[in-house]
Amino acid sequence: MKKYSILFVDDDTRLLSALRRLMMTRAVEWSCQYSASPEEALALVTTQHFDVVVSDMQMPGMDGAALLQEVRIISPDSIRIVLSGYSRTETIARVAGPAHQYLAKPCPSDTLFDVIQRSLMLREFFNSPVLRRMAGALTALPSPSGKYASLLALLDSPVSNATDIAQAMTGDVAMVAEILKLTNSQYFSLATKVTSVDQAVRILGVEIIRLLVLNVGIFSMFKATGPAARVMNMVEARGLLLANAAAERASVIGGTQRDIQFARIAGMLSEIGMLILLDRDPDHYTLALSKAVASGQTVAETEQRLLQVTHGDLGAYLLGTWGFNDDVVWAVAAISPSAPTEARNSVVARALLSARTLHPLEQALKAVFSEPTAAHA
Repeated sequence: MKKYSILFVDDDTRLLSALRRLMMTRAVEWSCQYSASPEEALALVTTQHFDVVVSDMQMPGMDGAALLQEVRIISPDSIRIVLSGYSRTETIARVAGPAHQYLAKPCPSDTLFDVIQRSLMLREFFNSPVLRRMAGALTALPSPSGKYASLLALLDSPVSNATDIAQAMTGDVAMVAEILKLTNSQYFSLATKVTSVDQAVRILGVEIIRLLVLNVGIFSMFKATGPAARVMNMVEARGLLLANAAAERASVIGGTQRDIQFARIAGMLSEIGMLILLDRDPDHYTLALSKAVASGQTVAETEQRLLQVTHGDLGAYLLGTWGFNDDVVWAVAAISPSAPTEARNSVVARALLSARTLHPLEQALKAVFSEPTAAHA
């Protein structure tokens, strides 16, 4: 039986001792190490592999955010979790990028166990090292230049309000994912899941969003042009199309209001893995997509053959490590040829698969590459 390796980092030696006692109940499944300083932790990460790194935020010298930033570079496939007792604004601003998830201190042991266990379950299913490195190395999801510029202009205006900002972010796949990741984190401990950008913006507030975008760089501008830019625009338009279609299908097949809300999110984020691949190497990925169109193969088959990863698996893994609801994660994963049967059984997954059947990705890409300028790019 494989034992997963977990590193806990906290300068409070009493807390580390408590964690040591707590984790003894998982000694059969988990191999845990404990470090009282970020410098010692970095030395360990350099010489050993850890599936999960859990760090306190407030430490002398290098804080938890800076430590996890280094962990992302040294070991991008490690899942990174931060524990913090800081004020909301400061915590979000510092850890929004390097941490997959963040928990508030004091953290109930059940919550900590659940978050780690779910992270390890994701690694068990999405066991491709290529996929985990790609998702783990991500710094910021890209947004089309026009939408990014519009958001910057709004945030730079002294009269911008939450409604205007939410409206600007709603149609953008990257912004929707990031803003829902933040507000649905365990740090906020909200009674119900946030399922709309409008709700998320009001929870965070304009000033925090301004700080995250202008100072922290939570979003990035997609700078590629030509076919890659057209693929990016297709992903954005397709997100809105599938969000509405999946929500409608969930309603038709008798889903609850919760199912409909999650189907809408799953539809919006269904192609989020394409953003990671576009950001990583826009020319190479666009060429792979054009080969899929020319060959008549599915996008997933071509991605697996040429890139050793599919955008469905990549997107689902990213959303899973970010703490998105399981129904959303498995609905996004359901398009993958390797997806288990159970991934396709929920109302949310069935609704999204139905929406994708009505609006095939290959057909949308055919339109992208049939544009006159695409053939000569």
